[in-house]
Amino acid sequence: MKHASADAIQGTGERIDCEFRVRRRDGTYAHVRARSFIVREADGTPLRVIGSLSDISERHEIEQMSATLAHAARLASVGELAATITHEINQPMSAILSNVDAAEMLIEGDGARGRAARHPQRHPQRRSPCRRGNSPYPRPLAQATCADRIVRDR
Repeated sequence: MKHASADAIQGTGERIDCEFRVRRRDGTYAHVRARSFIVREADGTPLRVIGSLSDISERHEIEQMSATLAHAARLASVGELAATITHEINQPMSAILSNVDAAEMLIEGDGARGRAARHPQRHPQRRSPCRRGNSPYPRPLAQATCADRIVRDR
């Protein structure tokens, strides 16, 4: 404030507009805005200064809270993005793992399902295309059997 006032008084400037902090008697700080106008004589020498001080502490606090809120919103967006990416990766992975488990049960099983998976040529009902509803097995097992047949046919 001192420099702004001295520069305006010594120079040809007419207005001063600046913000600064003022320490109150209780030890807290107030943010204030000083606005003033310099009245000059005809030869340019300063005659008087007309001005005002405005307490802008509340505005300053609101700006700080707004910045903090914007930062929290950015962090929340990053968290949501991370959760979405995790979900998009976990969904196919869990389906793959489920099908692998089903294929292992088919191949290592002792029952008719295991024999059908190991020897599909002996079980003509297992040579039908893998379409939803055409399999006597639950869906993951039917998909695993279809995948096994496709790999063997290539």
